[in-house]
Amino acid sequence: MADEPISSRVRVRRIPEQGHYERATIEAALDRGLMAHVAFADGDQPYCIPMLYTRSGPVVYIHGSTGSRAVRTLARGVPACLTVTRLDGIVLARSVFEHSANYESVVVLGRFRPVDDPAERLAAFEAFTEKLLPGRWAEGTRRSATPGDQK
Repeated sequence: MADEPISSRVRVRRIPEQGHYERATIEAALDRGLMAHVAFADGDQPYCIPMLYTRSGPVVYIHGSTGSRAVRTLARGVPACLTVTRLDGIVLARSVFEHSANYESVVVLGRFRPVDDPAERLAAFEAFTEKLLPGRWAEGTRRSATPGDQK
């Protein structure tokens, strides 16, 4: 997501004036979404898996089981595509062939890597928790730090 010249791999071709490539715009759209679809190939078979995700600074984290095919394959560093789409509304037209949708989406191309550093992993878990349930991280860590309060 660096502020670099726009690659032809990601340039919007149909109605190109609707494409936005500024880092702040991309990060804000990622922050508004909740679910991503992550696409990758395992051998000759392509897969596209819905996954929870979060963003912390310039890094996008996905959440999944280390035992899943998706996470195991992505951990090998295969090329991947993460897509986040947020539907704002359906646009009706007189002709059914002219119906449309108002939405924003972000497509991120790259490779995933495992998060092995314990501090980075904890920060990623906090980012996930705060994205899904703001305030829950402090509540959960306060509760687990209270002696005798665990069940």
